[in-house]
Amino acid sequence: MNRIGPVLDRALINDSYACRAGKGTLAATARVHEHVRRFPWYAKMDVRAYFASIRHSILMERIRRRIKGDDVLALVGRIVAAHGEGSGQGLPIGALTSQCLANYYLDPLDRFLLEASATRGYVRYMDDFVFWTETRQDATRLVREAGEFLERTLALTAKASVQINRSARGITVCGYRILPGSIRLGRRRKRRYLESRRRCEAAYQAGTIDAAQLQRAHDAALAITAHAETRAWFRARALETSGVDWRDEV
Repeated sequence: MNRIGPVLDRALINDSYACRAGKGTLAATARVHEHVRRFPWYAKMDVRAYFASIRHSILMERIRRRIKGDDVLALVGRIVAAHGEGSGQGLPIGALTSQCLANYYLDPLDRFLLEASATRGYVRYMDDFVFWTETRQDATRLVREAGEFLERTLALTAKASVQINRSARGITVCGYRILPGSIRLGRRRKRRYLESRRRCEAAYQAGTIDAAQLQRAHDAALAITAHAETRAWFRARALETSGVDWRDEV
């Protein structure tokens, strides 16, 4: 990774945000927020069984274009070939090498969509990608073309659950619900926060953690909700817990 990581990272476009220093979910969220305020239509897509579907031959061909040195290439080849039980495809989820290589594998798709004349904005977080257009017709056409490009060039299949919608109606990315005027918690982050809080409070009631540990656990749970506008949601939760119908309080 010390040898190949920086080389592959330099080859990526600026709007690829997964597993990169200085990028991540918050940077991706901020970029999406910028685009939903500027462009009227978006299409959101992702790849079916992405890590399991990566072709070793295509990946190694692309790596050889960037990486020099027989010893390094041989080691990368051994790491790639070690997964998939001889099927010639797939990378193990969770490995640092897999994250780097999988992120690089989709770089041709990034460039294909950015070079399309109808694309106004673009963000990719690993195999989830969103692009913006001026019209619904442009978005629909690019969805079809992106799916064909994935199959033809990278031997991948886009999921059927494509979202095409107006930016004004909002989009969920990286656990946040992003609208032109606000960034709110998505359902996944709300669920993660509630589950984390229930676990630590149950542990405190059971006597397995003390008050100081409970406070630290609460702080960790609150971190899940950071960087979003949560005051209204927390107020609604508090009123529900107290037995008050929050709609009567609005």
